[in-house]
Amino acid sequence: MLIRGVASEQTGRDEKFALHERSTLVLPGFDSFRLTYLTRLVSQAGFGGFIAYSSFQAEDVDEAIRTEIAFFSRLGRTFEWQIYDGDLPIGIADNLLQYGF
Repeated sequence: MLIRGVASEQTGRDEKFALHERSTLVLPGFDSFRLTYLTRLVSQAGFGGFIAYSSFQAEDVDEAIRTEIAFFSRLGRTFEWQIYDGDLPIGIADNLLQYGF
């Protein structure tokens, strides 16, 4: 598992577009799973995957992380959780580190 944080200088309209773009992300060679609170992509070639977008309440962070770990574990895949400015909850990186990312 890997955590990747990206600081963004986008604000306002540009940031909203970037959030929408990541929440609806589709890439060749990946199956895209758009859930209410996150978007996950899984390699069709069996490599791994990543969380491209997340937005949920702070009280749900641990359950969401455990759910994604279980999902990728059942597939036998590694994955990374990409974090960008504007992803919620704020401070998710600290939670992810507690889970070994």
